[in-house]
Amino acid sequence: TAFKSFLLANTAMYIQMLISNKDLFGKKGVELSEIDENFNYNDLDFFKNHSFKPNYRPFQLAFFLLNIESIINEDSDDRNNVVDLLWFPTGGGKTEAYLAITAFTIISRRILHGKDADGVSVIMRYTLRLLTAQQFERATKLILSLDFLRRNFHSGENYFFGDDKVSIGMWVGASTTPNSYSDARSIFKKVFDEITKLNNKRTGDYRKANAFPITNCSWCGCNLVTQNNSGKFDLGYRANDNTFSTNCSNPDCAFSVELPIYFVDDKIYDFPPTLLFATVDKFAMLSHRQEGHKLFNSVLEEKDKNKVPPDLIIQDELHLLSGPLGSI
Repeated sequence: TAFKSFLLANTAMYIQMLISNKDLFGKKGVELSEIDENFNYNDLDFFKNHSFKPNYRPFQLAFFLLNIESIINEDSDDRNNVVDLLWFPTGGGKTEAYLAITAFTIISRRILHGKDADGVSVIMRYTLRLLTAQQFERATKLILSLDFLRRNFHSGENYFFGDDKVSIGMWVGASTTPNSYSDARSIFKKVFDEITKLNNKRTGDYRKANAFPITNCSWCGCNLVTQNNSGKFDLGYRANDNTFSTNCSNPDCAFSVELPIYFVDDKIYDFPPTLLFATVDKFAMLSHRQEGHKLFNSVLEEKDKNKVPPDLIIQDELHLLSGPLGSI
C-alpha cells in the first residue's frame, strides 16, 4: 500500500508541476474564445508521453520518505508523539515537500479505509494575514491532479483509489468567502445580472460584482465568467438556495462538469473536502457551529461509526505565528 501510494503521489505531483507551467499547459485567466481547441485538457496520455522532467530537491524527497511510516502506520510513535518541523529558507521548496506528503496521505487513506475514508484527510492551517491566493492555488492544482488521476482508474484496477471526488475547501473568514448558500446566491445574482446586461449589448461590470475567491479554472486557466466564440458571456457558477458549485466553461477541460473546489461554508459542512485549507480563526468558530464536527468525523451515526478522522495537520508559516489564535 505504501509503495502504490508513493507511485500515485509522485504521479500527481508530476501532473501538478506540469499544469503549473503556463508554457506547457493552460495560461491563467484566458477567455474561452482564446482556448486552443486542438489541445486536449482531459487526456492521461498527454501526461504519460510528455517530455517534461522535473526533479525533487534532495531535502524534499528526504522529508517525504521520512514521513511515510508515520502516515501509513496509525500506531506509529512518530504519528502520535512527534511534530515534524520543516525549516528551510523562503523560496527553497517547502511547499512542494508537504504537497507530496499530502498526496500520499490522501491516497493511502483511501486504499486502506475505502468508504470509511470519506471526509477531511488533511488540514492546512494559516493565520488570516498569511493566507495568499498563490498558496491556495498550488494546493488546488495538486487536488485537481489527484482527482483527474483517480477518474482514470476504475474499480478493480491496481491503482484505483476511490469513487468519491478528491476535493479542496477554503474555510476562511466571511470577508474572503461567502458563509452561506444565500450569501453565495446573492453574489451569483449580481454577477448574472451584469453578464445579462453585456449579453444584451448594454454596459455591465461583472468583475466588480464578482466577490467569489475563485475566478478562473485551476486546471486549464479558462475564466469562470468568460466570453465564448460567439461573443456571449458564459457563467461557471451555479447557485440556488440549497447548493453552490463551480465548473469550467471549456468543454475540453477535465473539470467542465464540476470543479471540486468549495469555498462556501455551507457546502464545506455538507461535503467535507479532502483537503481543508483553513485559517485558525475558523477553528474558534467551532463552538458556535454545530456542523463543525462533520470536518472531523467526530460525531457519527451507527452506520458511519468506522469513518476515520483527519490524518495530517500542516501548520504553515509557524515562525510567524503568535498570540491566542496563533501558535497556541
